[in-house]
Amino acid sequence: MIFLIESIALCFIFTLTVPLYGLRNPLAMIDSYPPAIVARAEELGLVTMKQTIPSRRPGAFH
Repeated sequence: MIFLIESIALCFIFTLTVPLYGLRNPLAMIDSYPPAIVARAEELGLVTMKQTIPSRRPGAFH
């Protein structure tokens, strides 16, 4: 029973923290989008190359 309550509490906390992080900087997670979308956001001036992390190589661990 305690495990269930702890699981629900942690899911609730996680659910609250992710949107709050996005509200502070809406493009903070742009690197998780496909390259075509990132390129389009750069063309529109929504994000610059300095704001994104380098692209991930296949098989690279971060």
